[in-house]
Amino acid sequence: MDTENLSSAAPVRVRDIMSPQPVTVRADAPLATVARLLARHAITAVPVVDDHGRVVGVLSEADVLRHDRMGDPAMAVMGTVVALVHPETELAELRRILGTTVVKSVPVVDAADHVVGMVSRSDVVRDLVGHEAGDGPAVEQ
Repeated sequence: MDTENLSSAAPVRVRDIMSPQPVTVRADAPLATVARLLARHAITAVPVVDDHGRVVGVLSEADVLRHDRMGDPAMAVMGTVVALVHPETELAELRRILGTTVVKSVPVVDAADHVVGMVSRSDVVRDLVGHEAGDGPAVEQ
């Protein structure tokens, strides 16, 4: 293996693997609306944003499952923001965050703290294994 070329390669950054233009919800959105968005878009969490598009919390599938009043606003159910990353954040730092916290998805924000993407554990795993079709079965028989 040519380790010289590996060391000179540009590091992978969050912008390379994030989902751009994420689904977001406002803090006053009813929990039922948030649950429908999670299901419709097949996502596990959404950033909750203020009137200026800045993250004020994150609402996950687990939050929905723990709460039984679907008319309550997102702000009553959302979790606090444990971590935010920027598009320029290196993948190594994102792996550290995802590997040492309970966080499964992280909002990606620009310099003004506006949401520009979401990145999840699944995005990182997909990047780690690449997108090769010939990897064979996931379970040996």
